[in-house]
Amino acid sequence: MLPSTFEKEGCLEFLAEGLFSFRIFLEYLQETLFPKKPELTQYLWPATEFLANNLKSQLKNPESMQPIPDAIDDDLVHKIAMYTGWTPAILRHTILRRYLKFMDTAASAIRSINTS
Repeated sequence: MLPSTFEKEGCLEFLAEGLFSFRIFLEYLQETLFPKKPELTQYLWPATEFLANNLKSQLKNPESMQPIPDAIDDDLVHKIAMYTGWTPAILRHTILRRYLKFMDTAASAIRSINTS
């Protein structure tokens, strides 16, 4: 049972925006996780993008959702490339952990939306 203050529209927008925000990180994983076997990770961003677009299409006004500006994406790409605080393995692990946590929450929210 969803709380009485639940807003389906806001939830869908939050989930779609959250998924779109992982693009740069998932592309980084696709390039670095298994560089000798890219077929193991080539689905990460396309599958996530498909889900994000599906959620976005369920919005009453999908055009109102603004894409992440290219300047922010470019800045993230640069920061990931220049990051020296952690080893690449720890950085990949952290990205995967946060992505999986978000996906777990998203799956739960989608189940709630579909049963309401």
